[in-house]
Amino acid sequence: MLLYYAIQRAIEISQTVGIRYLILRPDGGKENKKLVTFYEAMEFRYMTNKYEWMYLKLT
Repeated sequence: MLLYYAIQRAIEISQTVGIRYLILRPDGGKENKKLVTFYEAMEFRYMTNKYEWMYLKLT
């Protein structure tokens, strides 16, 4: 629920300020497959193959 709250707040803030993405790093990085799968199900994507940061484009 905390992640849903963070996404909603980021969307609200993006209407006032130029926020276009919500960025996070999964705890444990790419090796934490369970958490990465969860974030991917929520439409987070890796920024690049080299880095472990993931992003969600705010609409």
